[in-house]
Amino acid sequence: VNMNFNSPSTRLQRWGHIAQNCAVTRLSSTGDHSWLVTTFNAWFLPNLGYPYKRQMVLTRYSDKHEMTLQAILKSGATLVLLVLLMPASAGQTRDPATYFFHDSFNDLREEGEIARQEGKVGVLVMFETNDCPWCRRMKEMVLNQVEVQNYFRAHFQVIAINAEGDALVTGFDGEEVPESDFALRHNRVRATPVFAFFDPSGNMLTRYTGATKDSQEFLWLGEYVVEAHFRTQRFSRYKRERKEGS
Repeated sequence: VNMNFNSPSTRLQRWGHIAQNCAVTRLSSTGDHSWLVTTFNAWFLPNLGYPYKRQMVLTRYSDKHEMTLQAILKSGATLVLLVLLMPASAGQTRDPATYFFHDSFNDLREEGEIARQEGKVGVLVMFETNDCPWCRRMKEMVLNQVEVQNYFRAHFQVIAINAEGDALVTGFDGEEVPESDFALRHNRVRATPVFAFFDPSGNMLTRYTGATKDSQEFLWLGEYVVEAHFRTQRFSRYKRERKEGS
């Protein structure tokens, strides 16, 4: 029997109560049979993308001692299962400056060669500015997620360029120009953030302007490029298909 308990007032908010509330068993006797009721309160799962619901399972036993043993086993097994099913990176964040972006001398030719040698799709350049609120939001809400960092670093050399900066950048063509020129004159960046995807030779694959809704949408953007869907459809359509399929 599945029963939904969506009222926020019924949700427990502290992980400290996990032992008491994740698996609760109740023993009862009716006539000549004993019943074991196992209740599973998934109060913390909405944060991981799972629905909030309570599961109740009724099991009849003819022997009360067997029922008591099963109650202990079910409670312990439920807690172990929760630990195993939860993603290792759930809720973990890391500094994107260290774990999302690669160390770089702003030499796109060098980054492209590294990508080629390591069998990556290419180079991802994030154009940002110091006073860009959407750039800051991406770093604080999306680029700091472990899953995002692991995926993008596995498929791209990732660097950041200040669209208003004056540090020198060596483009794929070998020309050395200030960051601001590379952003505006070479890549027509007029708003930030811009995520520009290049193949190892410097050919633009696609670009995305603005912040994504969340880390899942940014991962879809990565898949969109890695799996070459940009060759046949717009990202808006790919995103819609992924939403409908999830």
